[in-house]
Parts: sequence; structure tokens; C-alpha cells
Amino acid sequence: MELLQKETKAGLGCGGCRLTLFSIFGEAPKDLNVLEHDHIPGASACVKPGMRLMKGLVVADGKIESTIYASNAVPPQFIDCDSTTELEYALFDLEGRAVLHRCDSFKTNQTFVFDSREESLPRPFYGLFLFQLKRSNYGASRFNVHWSNGRSTTTTHEIGDSGRPDVHFPLIVNKNVLEGPNRIYISIQNTYNENPMRCTIRVYDVDNRDDITWDCPIPRFGTRWFDVLEQFFRPALKQRPNGNFALRIFRPDLDCNRAPNIYFFFHNRTTDLLNVNHM
Repeated sequence: MELLQKETKAGLGCGGCRLTLFSIFGEAPKDLNVLEHDHIPGASACVKPGMRLMKGLVVADGKIESTIYASNAVPPQFIDCDSTTELEYALFDLEGRAVLHRCDSFKTNQTFVFDSREESLPRPFYGLFLFQLKRSNYGASRFNVHWSNGRSTTTTHEIGDSGRPDVHFPLIVNKNVLEGPNRIYISIQNTYNENPMRCTIRVYDVDNRDDITWDCPIPRFGTRWFDVLEQFFRPALKQRPNGNFALRIFRPDLDCNRAPNIYFFFHNRTTDLLNVNHM
């Protein structure tokens, strides 16, 4: 196992695969419940895989509501491992203003729940959720966000820094899509203390590359929410009714270390079903 880790670094990231690797090699973990002083990720079976700081999208507009779940569960392989930690979370609005900020204790095997339907939020609300754990041994959890309209639910798994500096919308849009049953929304989030983050939105004809561009500054910890078909594709199709258009969202300097988080929401008005893709 040690030779494998030296050659491949396997099990030295989040640590979540370490027990599986030990099992494959028929070995028992030597360091159960031992926290090494340098806090190397994965150095101990008691080290909880996950991130100390996670970021996600909260939607609360009466049509879509959000629920966030995080678990501080300890797998039975860890034997008696106390993973109690302090947690801190905050919710920021479209302009990056904090609308709530709370601290709490996150006990071993406890499940954290944040439900937008139980919060006094201004509606419509589209904002950034920051979730921080105070453990010194590389975190304690990750969280999932569930969005529901009461008929269907869609979800994504959140981590720390999952933004992309250059994203292409995975669908070509023409007049048939524009008048179809699907509505498409995007959320662009600045998850950093950078004010503002500069992004560009480009809609272009895939046949002749004619395009329309929009500057999209996003305040620190802020969010921009758009109706994609109405705000971007309809103006392009008005200029070129028979065009086939694509959409690109990018940070002009393509900085991978300061990239926006982007969510694509799809809502079918006929079936009332939701789906989301996190980029």
C-alpha cells in the first residue's frame, strides 16, 4: 500500500478510497484514529474525506425551492471516531450581500439540513451558499443541493472550487427550440472575494460565426440569474431567424484559479420536470 501511494499518490487526496485500497491488498490500516501532526490528507482512517469550504446555489422563487444536506457520518470501518466539528454557513444574494450568517456545532453522525422553504428569504431569491467546517484534519463532509418545484426534484453534489473559466452550452438553439416546451435558465456565480469578476457571454451562429456578446460583471460572492432563451437567444434569432446558435460563457483571462460556477437549469413546461447541470 505504501509503495502504491508513493508511485501513484492513490489515497492521498480526499482519503475516501483508502479503506477500499487496503481491502484490495488484503491489508489492515495501520493508523486507525491517529491524526498525524502535518495533517496529510488521507493520513488517517479517522481523517474525514471532504472539503472544509463548499459553495453552492440556492434558488427560492416560489416555483423552485432548495434544500441542502450534509452528513457528518462516520463509516463503521473507522470504529469509534469522534468527528464533531464547528460549522459556519452564510447565504449571499444576487449582489453579494449576506442575508444570513450562522454558526453551530456539527456532531458526529449528524445530518445538516438547510431548507429555503423554512427561511424568511426575499423572493425571488437566487444566491450563493457558503458552508465551512472548522476541522483541522482536512474537512468532514460534502453537501448536496436539491432543487424542487413540488413535482420533480433535481440535485447536484457540491465541493470546494468547481468553477470553469470557459463553458459552452451543450445545445444548439434555433427557432424551434425557442418556441418549444423547454425553458432554460443559467446561474453564474462569483464564489470568490473578487469584486467584480468579469465574465463574457457570447451567442454565435454556428454556420457563419456572427455573434452577440454581453459583458457580465458579477460582484464578490454574487450571483447572476438569466432566462437564456428570452435574454440571449431570442435577440440573436430576431436578427437571424433561420440561424442555429450556440452559447459560450467565459472569463476573458481564462483564469482557472478564479473561475465562475455555472448551473444550467432545464424546465419542461409540459411535464413540469426539472433538470440541472453544474459546470
